[in-house]
Amino acid sequence: LPAFRLDARFDKIRINDGPQATNGGIGLRRDDKRWRDIRINVQMPGTTKVTTFKMESGSAGDAMSLYTPDAGNFIRSLHISDAIAGGELEARAIRPGPETPWNGAAEMTAFRIASAPTFARILTLSSLTGIGDVVSGKQGIAFDRMIVPFKFGDGLATIVDMRAVGSELGITAEGTVDLEKDVIKIRGTIVPAYTINSLLGKIPLVGTLLTGDKGGGIFAASYEVTGPVVDPKTSVNPLSALAPGFLRNLLGGASSSASSPDPSPIPPPSE
Repeated sequence: LPAFRLDARFDKIRINDGPQATNGGIGLRRDDKRWRDIRINVQMPGTTKVTTFKMESGSAGDAMSLYTPDAGNFIRSLHISDAIAGGELEARAIRPGPETPWNGAAEMTAFRIASAPTFARILTLSSLTGIGDVVSGKQGIAFDRMIVPFKFGDGLATIVDMRAVGSELGITAEGTVDLEKDVIKIRGTIVPAYTINSLLGKIPLVGTLLTGDKGGGIFAASYEVTGPVVDPKTSVNPLSALAPGFLRNLLGGASSSASSPDPSPIPPPSE
């Protein structure tokens, strides 16, 4: 493409076949070699908050940020997943140059996972049939917060130490998602009755004896998901019943923020 600049506003905008958004604004700037500045703002239905995407290129590298007050609708409109409901999502990433992968983190709060057959299979194999039934239904299961450190480049997303916490479950995950081949390879740990385990681990002396460390978990199972994204193979190891320190690490992840790494040191592109 030649170098150009485009600024546009839209009263109505629709992403794929998703819900209709309003008050859309787009700003694009490109030199004769690469994109220098991309800014997109839309107002999702049912909220007064604005979904924003920004990518800037400067002498120190590229910086990208995303925020949406309705993660479920946004993710669904991009055809990524139909299993997320509600939630507030923020993501930031940086990279030294256009040929290097993005390195960043995403944080989602106050969301639910529903109608998720793969997740339900993992819970059922973990002998958590009751929770699995909830996840496979429309009501779903609630999570307070999820932190996803990631790397992304050449169509391959690498998840590094993902942690999600809720009153019923605590989950970790790491692995890769090949977006070009639609293949997933994820493994992690799941802990039921997260709040109960956490409270037991915090009891002085007794908690240490039960969990091995203060803040540790009592019940846990490791899982693995591999294969095509639409119908992956799932396996669970229920023998990993003791996980000292697991919940302490999970709590540590919950206090993190998607604002790290912070792309603010990268200067905006020069005119």
